[in-house]
Amino acid sequence: MTAPAHATRRLVSFDGTEESSGPYAAPEHRQKIRQLLTSSDAVAIRGSGLSYALASGADTATTISTDAFDRILSFDEAGGTIRVETGLTIGSLIEFLVGRGW
Repeated sequence: MTAPAHATRRLVSFDGTEESSGPYAAPEHRQKIRQLLTSSDAVAIRGSGLSYALASGADTATTISTDAFDRILSFDEAGGTIRVETGLTIGSLIEFLVGRGW
């Protein structure tokens, strides 16, 4: 399989010491993520891009952004269990929990 055609995007690590430039996709629906995962030879899943190491990008892989998948799916306040989508940032999670006394 070969990676589908996507825009090329330059990605840089949080501290600016690493970079890559390769195919980049920012899907807004789960179905599109499934298509990307099955139609690409190699993928890198990208969260907020705030890592010091550039683990979420590669010149030879299709980088898939999870920015659109940032919802809190459920929160069991009594049990302390929370389900979130993969694109939710730690900062947003903390803001949600602190606002509820956690």
